[in-house]
Amino acid sequence: MKYVASLLLSLFFLSACGKDDAGATKDASTQAGIDSMKANMQAVYEIMGSGNLDELDKYIAADFVEHQLAPGYPEGLEGMKKFMTDLRVAYPDMKMTVEDIVAEGDQMAIRFRMTGTNTGDFMGMKATGKSVNVEGVDWIRVKDGKGVEHWGYMEEMKMMTQLGMMPGGEGMGEAPAEGAAPAEGAAPAEGAAPAEGEKKDSGTGA
Repeated sequence: MKYVASLLLSLFFLSACGKDDAGATKDASTQAGIDSMKANMQAVYEIMGSGNLDELDKYIAADFVEHQLAPGYPEGLEGMKKFMTDLRVAYPDMKMTVEDIVAEGDQMAIRFRMTGTNTGDFMGMKATGKSVNVEGVDWIRVKDGKGVEHWGYMEEMKMMTQLGMMPGGEGMGEAPAEGAAPAEGAAPAEGAAPAEGEKKDSGTGA
């Protein structure tokens, strides 16, 4: 009886160890897959920064779905390449840097930074000669080691401001400070006294 009990106890521990080993192997395999996904996407941003866009074939599926497709660009990987080509014409010194990257299952979130100087036209906008430094977030679905779907956003308002295309940007006109006199030729603010020498309308026609 003691022998049977001892045997059962041994089998229990062996079974438990086997489960732990299997779990550890599965966890290691899952982590290896996630690490591979991260490395692949890191490579994508480096490629976009370098301009060697043919290398994207290794990491992005041909039928890649872009949910923020820019007007006038085709769908799929070719559309992505054309967009990045045009962007690099506008920003020849463009750099893409991954700041943070998180992956779980087949989904990835990447926070990136784009820097560059706008010396070329882009999507109908003339070159400004100004530099940009903005962040963005990409959400990517991965299948068979390649990106197959993308959602994302970038600090577009901040970018437009840095380019001088929005109020507050360098070179843009600013509203006068409170209490300051309006610029020469500008109409006085509502309720303000007319400047010396101006005829005051009394409403009598005089």
